[in-house]
Amino acid sequence: MDKAERETVSKSRRSQSEGERPTKMFNDFVYFIGRVDSSSDDHFMFHLDSSNWHWPTGEVLPPRPDLGGLSGGPCFLIIPEEERIELVGFIEEGQTELELVRVQQANLLNATGRIKPGL
Repeated sequence: MDKAERETVSKSRRSQSEGERPTKMFNDFVYFIGRVDSSSDDHFMFHLDSSNWHWPTGEVLPPRPDLGGLSGGPCFLIIPEEERIELVGFIEEGQTELELVRVQQANLLNATGRIKPGL
């Protein structure tokens, strides 16, 4: 990997092992914590305040970052009294300008990832 490639990897926060068929990928993980702002029988939505988003290293993300790539990511309910988390949904879409994330409730999906018939 030459210097320009290393700089690109550093900026994107992704890298992979050397070679034609890399076996490992490294990627910083950004997570969000928030409360549900609205919900219905099949989904719920979060408003995410980008002024509180940080990389694991502490670096602040820019305001209203591109939310592309969030779709399909898991959403967990934190249950502090029981010291556990519970899978409750999967991110369906994000809206960058309004900083909204829509989550499909996990109990509505079948094993193939499609919405169960009749729902």
